[in-house]
Amino acid sequence: MRFTFLLVLTLLACTGHHYPTQLVVADSLCAVNPDSALHLLKQYKDSIQTASKADRMYYELLTVKASDKADKLKPDAEHILSLVDYYEHGGDKVLLPTAYYYAGRTYCELHDEPTALHYFLLGENKCDETDPLISKIYSQIAYLYYHRDIISRSLDYHRKSLRASSIQRDTISMIYAMRDIATIYLYEKKLDSCVMVSQQALLFAHLINDAKRQCDLEAQIASCHYEMGKIEQARSEILSVLPHVHSASKIGIYTIASKIFLGNNELDSCSYYLHEIIENGSLFAKRTAHKRMADIYIRENSFSLAQKELAIYEQLDDSIQKITETEALAKAHAIYNYQMKETERHELELKNQRKTFYFIIVVCFFSVIFLMLLVQYRNYQKQQEVKLKRYIDLQESKNRFSIEQNEKNKKEIAGLESLIASLSSENLELRESLILKKRGLENQTSLSTIMSADRENKFHQLERTQSYKLIRYMVNAPDKTLRMRMNDERWQMLESDVNSIYNHFTETLVSTCKMKEQAFHICLLIKLHLTTADISKILSCEKQTISNTKRRLFERCFGKTGGAKEWDEYILSI
Repeated sequence: MRFTFLLVLTLLACTGHHYPTQLVVADSLCAVNPDSALHLLKQYKDSIQTASKADRMYYELLTVKASDKADKLKPDAEHILSLVDYYEHGGDKVLLPTAYYYAGRTYCELHDEPTALHYFLLGENKCDETDPLISKIYSQIAYLYYHRDIISRSLDYHRKSLRASSIQRDTISMIYAMRDIATIYLYEKKLDSCVMVSQQALLFAHLINDAKRQCDLEAQIASCHYEMGKIEQARSEILSVLPHVHSASKIGIYTIASKIFLGNNELDSCSYYLHEIIENGSLFAKRTAHKRMADIYIRENSFSLAQKELAIYEQLDDSIQKITETEALAKAHAIYNYQMKETERHELELKNQRKTFYFIIVVCFFSVIFLMLLVQYRNYQKQQEVKLKRYIDLQESKNRFSIEQNEKNKKEIAGLESLIASLSSENLELRESLILKKRGLENQTSLSTIMSADRENKFHQLERTQSYKLIRYMVNAPDKTLRMRMNDERWQMLESDVNSIYNHFTETLVSTCKMKEQAFHICLLIKLHLTTADISKILSCEKQTISNTKRRLFERCFGKTGGAKEWDEYILSI
């Protein structure tokens, strides 16, 4: 009891929630004295109504647990499923395997073996070999497989239960597991194995002084020896058991004893135990007892009494057959319902998978769109930065090398010369500073003059080209009918002449601003110093169209609002 209490405390301490002491004590009592646990829970019933939800659900789960341990479980599928749902979705995860286990026990009581197996398997998946509950889960799964005649699987799970019990040093559970393994060996007629395992279990029962289980195991060994033909040994063993039989195992041991006494032709002893079975046994046990009573009367030549016993046997057999058919029908219905639930669950899983897949697709799609927009926005920012720098450079160049700036520089140089001349020899530092500033202005003015002269020189070179003369001829023609049309060859000739004089003109222009063919032709004509009116004559379009094109090109290139004049100045500066 003390060990169980400490174990429960240790498990619940892992949950992070402190349960009331009364509930913890009730939990520890379930294994050793379930009736006391139920009594304690009943006393706590009124107080639990005002407790937290975690405490109330723990109370409900303990009530189911104690009722099952005391063989007083009233199966309520809706109630246990509400507990399972709570512990699956946010409740204390330490108690989830327990909820699964008692869901399985509830469905066992409802004779819905497929659903019971489903919950036991869920409980198995939530436990490891050190969990105190795992050996019981293995044992329940083994019983379900045994009832469905899947003997090999049943034996596997009984062995798992034995291993888990051994790891946990749970001697009582080890004895039960070995007893159940021996029962399967007896069913399969592996009598030597049955005796060996039963004797091992009996040794453990002696070690813990468990008289009840000693009786059960000795009777099982006696039954095995009888099946092996060792009737005298079996008789001796069953005689040593009978004085110590406890009520829970009485009918089973009496059935074994009657079999042994009948086989040894001890009819009076056999008849005594058969009457005990007929008086207190189950329907199945009574059927076996009446069959053996008929055998006794036949041996005593009391054929009329034997006939009566056989008639009762047949009646009981018919009743059992009906019950078996009803249980088989219920089992088939349960299997059908379980298959339907599994189908629905599978369809729901597929639906959820599709939803998840579509959600991922949508998230990926919008993520890609977002990344594309982000990349475009960053590219746009970079382009705007490039355009702004280009515009600033243009303005600085325009201000630095304009005619107005040259005139301003010349006046400032004259003023500096006068100021330098008026300074005395004592102001050498200021004088040097003014001289350096004057030289900077002179260099800037000289550079502006050189660049201006270079532009004039290049334009004079352009005036001497055939393409320039052709364009001038077309502009100055008095009549439209006398004008020649510009074809691809003439445009190429003009572009070639411009690039030969102004190095990389086309490359520089296209790299700063992508444009259509007509816009490029406008830029070539601007380079010839043609006015908007002249360009409209060459291209045969409205002057407003030419002006709008220049304005759009300036905005595209510099990201700023500008007019036709500003674009002309930029083209002439390249």
